[in-house]
Amino acid sequence: METPPAHPKGSGEGGRHRYAIVFDMVEGYLRPYSRPLDLLGDHQSASTMVASLAAHLRQLAEHASAAGQGERTRGSAGQDAVDRLLRLLVESVHHAEVWARLLEAGANFPDSLGRRLLRLLDTSALLAHPATRYATGSLIRALGPLLTNDEHAALEGRILAVERFFDAQDPEQAERAGIVRDQLLGSLDPQRVQSGQARARLAELAAENGPPELRPPMQVEAASRAFTFADYLVVEGVADADLTNELRDALAGLYDDVPIANDDPDPQRKQAARDRLPDEIEAVLTLAAARPSSGPLTKVVDELTARAAAIVGVAIPPDSSAAQRWLDLLVRRAASGPSGGGDQP
Repeated sequence: METPPAHPKGSGEGGRHRYAIVFDMVEGYLRPYSRPLDLLGDHQSASTMVASLAAHLRQLAEHASAAGQGERTRGSAGQDAVDRLLRLLVESVHHAEVWARLLEAGANFPDSLGRRLLRLLDTSALLAHPATRYATGSLIRALGPLLTNDEHAALEGRILAVERFFDAQDPEQAERAGIVRDQLLGSLDPQRVQSGQARARLAELAAENGPPELRPPMQVEAASRAFTFADYLVVEGVADADLTNELRDALAGLYDDVPIANDDPDPQRKQAARDRLPDEIEAVLTLAAARPSSGPLTKVVDELTARAAAIVGVAIPPDSSAAQRWLDLLVRRAASGPSGGGDQP
């Protein structure tokens, strides 16, 4: 098996971009460091736009799969809307947390979006970057059962190639490279491993304490107490008189369940929250449609429903009162763009 190159031609370890990525011959890169998305633009605006982008990509991937394009050879790739959008993103988006969010969405929907993101790992940069490593591990775990033996072997090669992103002459970096490699190997199902090198290393780790834990990157958190739904409404400028008790309760349910459904460490609690999200989304849209609003309340409805939809998707009946509200939301999100600033995604 030939290990894929860790960097595209002209972008080696000493080249212009350390974390170079390639998709269908389009070259891009990730910045080594970027400001957290939650600190860019208005409160949660960048995160919400990325959630909407992830949901749109998933919908495109599901449509392509339903149309019979999901299992394509490399020679026929690049001809549909998913690949066109991914090429544009590779060329234009250099913020690592944006890619981490897209990888998380792929892990949530491995049969559709997840498989389409697999080729982004060809240079191993998303595996090596500290801001995307955890999300990539989640994608690897989700995709494992779906890959052919050849695909799995290629993925193992990409994991082993992460060591090229570290300076082997520096003892500290060399040690860190081994830890990163072992963390990612731990994301594989040992029963699916194809290469002798990966099997041997996993056996060594199993004889010790197992692979080192792959932990999520640090997140921006409140300094003292939890940021509650009531705090969120105050920050967004929504007054009590702006919404009914029913809509408040429905929005509060979404606000509480979105972070649980996205990354709660308890699998049962996480799944229970995911099971509730579709009904909560439809309830919010139905109540919002019954009492049209504008300004801050519309923004709150848009943000929470978009973030929830990025996790579980939505299936709004076309004849329901929520359908037009959902269509309006999608049109607004598609028309919106990032505000000015020096460190946008």
